[in-house]
Amino acid sequence: MAPIWLALIPVIGNTWLMTERTTLHILDTNSARRAQLARLAFSAGFHAEIYSDREELISHAPATGIVLAHDEPDGRGVVGLVTEMMLRSGWLPVVAFSDQPLTEQVVRAVKGGALDYLVLPVDESALAAAVERAGREAETHRSQRQRAVQARQRIATLS
Repeated sequence: MAPIWLALIPVIGNTWLMTERTTLHILDTNSARRAQLARLAFSAGFHAEIYSDREELISHAPATGIVLAHDEPDGRGVVGLVTEMMLRSGWLPVVAFSDQPLTEQVVRAVKGGALDYLVLPVDESALAAAVERAGREAETHRSQRQRAVQARQRIATLS
């Protein structure tokens, strides 16, 4: 299940409608790109929180949401983030993005744990589709990871 924020949306006159909003954790060292993605997320109906580096995101340790992470072409990108999140703060679904990714960069990110990959610039519908796919796939990944942890714990108790 996708993480949610509750928001009040004006409907007619003084009537308000409560809606659920998915939180997107936007990770990028480029402040202009972070701001652009946050504006896009808000206009697409999501809640956005921004982080300038991996350490800031991990130290915040969000328990819910979907991470939109800029994939650095030097290999320090999404694969390292997914690994570090699992070791230090738990797992969140990750959608990688980049301006002009190389094919091997996309393959490495997806094999390393990204649930989707966006090529910038991206529009609202592409962002919404990627978030929806990641939210669906996150439950499958979460249950698989939980079963793997339980299996390791059971194996560790064997003599």
